[in-house]
Amino acid sequence: MNPAEQKNEQTRRTSFVDTNIIIVAFAYRNCDVLSLIGQLYEEIYIHQMVLRELQIGPVNARVQQFIDAGTWTLFDPDDSSCLDDDSYEAYRQNVKEIHDGFHRLNQKKIADGRPVKSTANLGEIHCLAAAHLLNAQYICSNDYEIQEVIDDEQLIVFLGEEGSPSRIIQDTLEDLCVLFVEKGLMSRKESRKLLSASCQGDSDYVRKKKMERLDHRLAQT
Repeated sequence: MNPAEQKNEQTRRTSFVDTNIIIVAFAYRNCDVLSLIGQLYEEIYIHQMVLRELQIGPVNARVQQFIDAGTWTLFDPDDSSCLDDDSYEAYRQNVKEIHDGFHRLNQKKIADGRPVKSTANLGEIHCLAAAHLLNAQYICSNDYEIQEVIDDEQLIVFLGEEGSPSRIIQDTLEDLCVLFVEKGLMSRKESRKLLSASCQGDSDYVRKKKMERLDHRLAQT
């Protein structure tokens, strides 16, 4: 069954994984975070665009192992076995609309006096477009613009046999740290180490705020 045909299956916890999460997870050496991510979702997709962005040899090779083992599914819109002509056209329309959504976000940020990212958001745009096409409820990414685009553009997927509408959900690294603890896959101490390791490039203030937010959420689990 190709990815486009899976849209009508019963609700599954399905996620697209973005480049930034993969790189952070791979860099953490205390445990195999990428494998743990696989235990949070019933189905994991990686977009061909994201795979192309993983130019660091060992990271790309590790992800390819998951694809070869069948635990992750490669979404390649240019592969006819992945999308038929109608689904491909719907996907391309999704890409255009979400690209426009990121442009509208930039305009809003300028009006609000907020800084605008200099990157093109290609991986995020294509992941969201594919998730919307396949009715995948989750996108696993640490790009905080994604949630704002989801909310502003009201990106809805339809889940289960009855097609219940639900907004796409972003799981950030912080969310993953909480989920790991909730599912018994990681201790609180280890989840704090994981998030802290990802904050090395942040200012002391930003790092402190991130850790305080995680601690607050962990205290409620």
